[in-house]
Amino acid sequence: MENGGKGHILVADDHHINRALFKGLLEHDGYRVTLVENGVEALDVLRAGTFDLIIMDCMMPEMDGFEATRAIRAADGRAFDPGIPILATTALATDQDRQACLAAGMNDHLAKPVQAEALFQKVEKLLRASPARPPERAAPGPRLQDILASMSGALAGELEAWQAQLRGHSERREWRQAGALAHTIRGLADLMGEVDLSRLAAELEAGAEGLPDAQCRELTERLIAALAERSLSLGAKP
Repeated sequence: MENGGKGHILVADDHHINRALFKGLLEHDGYRVTLVENGVEALDVLRAGTFDLIIMDCMMPEMDGFEATRAIRAADGRAFDPGIPILATTALATDQDRQACLAAGMNDHLAKPVQAEALFQKVEKLLRASPARPPERAAPGPRLQDILASMSGALAGELEAWQAQLRGHSERREWRQAGALAHTIRGLADLMGEVDLSRLAAELEAGAEGLPDAQCRELTERLIAALAERSLSLGAKP
């Protein structure tokens, strides 16, 4: 463990909102946090610095969490520690998904949407390598919804940008790209506790490449409308 603080954690996640949430939660609880956007960047910073644990998103561009983990475990130890604890994070939360994480070399699995207390418990357990009693905290940990509330302006801007991207995909009949964006939207909707928005995004994600154009366009328009309504409620300008 590094001197000063409870440890240095590397967070690899391709979405800046997720990165900000992890940073807010973990820094409040006494950890030092470094953020990267994909597996390639994770390997680069591991070569340059010392970390106590990695929180690794499974689905990222350029190099996903599974590939990055396999590369870390295969390292010879001269560039970085191949035995560093790795906590997987993913919106896919079945037993099969968990087993896939463990098979890749990850130590544990944290389902999204992230619950703050579950995050703290898993991080502390991995750092201690035992389910020992966690250290007392100087103050209660922040709630995820409190951090989201403090980011309402950024969230509103994100939802507005997604509307424009979805309109472009719909105009060009880019349903695969629309489905990929819907996956990202669903992840944030789950974090925000937006059940209806998550459901609409999941419908577009599932049907984007298999449904006729008319149905894909209808699903896209419904998701755009839901994003517009939610961004207005967060304080975005009409």
